[in-house]
Amino acid sequence: MFDRFNNAARRALFFSRYEASLLGKSEIDSEHILLGLLRDGNEVTREIFRFCNVDPSKVRAAFPIPDPPPQVSSSAELPLSGTAKKILAHTGFFEAEEGRGETIGPETLLLAILRVGESHAARLLEDLGMTYEAVADAWPTVVQEAAAREEKKERTPIILRASHYDLLDLIRESMPLPIARRASRQQLVLAILDAMASTSIEKVPFQSVEEFTDAVKHQLLLKWPRE
Repeated sequence: MFDRFNNAARRALFFSRYEASLLGKSEIDSEHILLGLLRDGNEVTREIFRFCNVDPSKVRAAFPIPDPPPQVSSSAELPLSGTAKKILAHTGFFEAEEGRGETIGPETLLLAILRVGESHAARLLEDLGMTYEAVADAWPTVVQEAAAREEKKERTPIILRASHYDLLDLIRESMPLPIARRASRQQLVLAILDAMASTSIEKVPFQSVEEFTDAVKHQLLLKWPRE
């Protein structure tokens, strides 16, 4: 059932079991799934709450932990309530019918909670100002922006070899105009990439880096053969 859930959604469900145990409950209900989402702290979930101007701490405060906490193992297997099963069933509906992606993420769980309007969690979120329509409207933008930020984090500086620096310097020094010779190495690298981007090279199905290198070398030699 959970093979299409991404890691964040699976963590949220794991934490929902923990939240139910923490509150001394014998089954996992809608509020525990909601609390699991907040405990996981996924960026998309945080952004949706921010977009809807809902303070997550108010959700947490609505379900105070007993003092002293109940003596229930957090690793105990707990069944899903009927409402929780309905919420999980709705995640499949969103993926299949509304085309929200190939995997089920925390944002889909949140939409499913709101879709099951009779659940305790949905009523609480609506009282705090979060509606199904607002989340559905925000979802595409929030997910896209979060993915872009994550992709940006994964970018690493490209390290050139000494021979690359020498080549860039030679290219720059070969330019007859003094103003052109003031171009930085970075500008030259970007100029090379921009020139490649103006071609249809991205459509060629290269099988390896070596094949790509040979193709570029061949084209450059046609233009500037070695003497």
